[in-house]
Amino acid sequence: LHPVFVSKSPMKLGEKYSVRELLYYTIANSNNDAFSVLGNYLYASSYESFWDKTYSDLGLSVPDSNDLPYPVSTKEFSIFLEVIFNAGYLNERSSELACEFLSECDFKEGIRKSLPSYVPLVHKFGESSEGNLYEIHESGIIYLNNSPYLLTVMTKGTDVMKLPNVISEISKVVYNDMAHLSGS
Repeated sequence: LHPVFVSKSPMKLGEKYSVRELLYYTIANSNNDAFSVLGNYLYASSYESFWDKTYSDLGLSVPDSNDLPYPVSTKEFSIFLEVIFNAGYLNERSSELACEFLSECDFKEGIRKSLPSYVPLVHKFGESSEGNLYEIHESGIIYLNNSPYLLTVMTKGTDVMKLPNVISEISKVVYNDMAHLSGS
């Protein structure tokens, strides 16, 4: 996979990074290199069992490492943000740090694009491709006044540049409806 939506602050080859920096790059920038380094450093021989345990703990089907990319449903993608928001898997401090990093996600072409700039958002996006078929997925918690809501949108198509616009348009419709319901 060669990402189309490359981070605006990539890691530099040969640099040393702290675990916190690797977590930041992994979470805020969807940097797969940082993810791999972090996983190899923290879990060396038990890397797959760590992921298997996490999926199992969350009540999800354990992905088959031979089935790449891992097929993930919108519900499964959403669960990860739900447990961070509710501090339901990590402790409160770690969940808050994850939310901080997620609020700095540098992908602005999807959910963020259609929201007013003052509306807080924690979100994660991912992309994959196989041949000429692309997928871009994004999940976010939109903090609309005192009524946060979760939105997950998964897209697939042959024109990768149109997919973020689909996410943005869905985000706009949902935000307008939620704002109307909350009286904003």
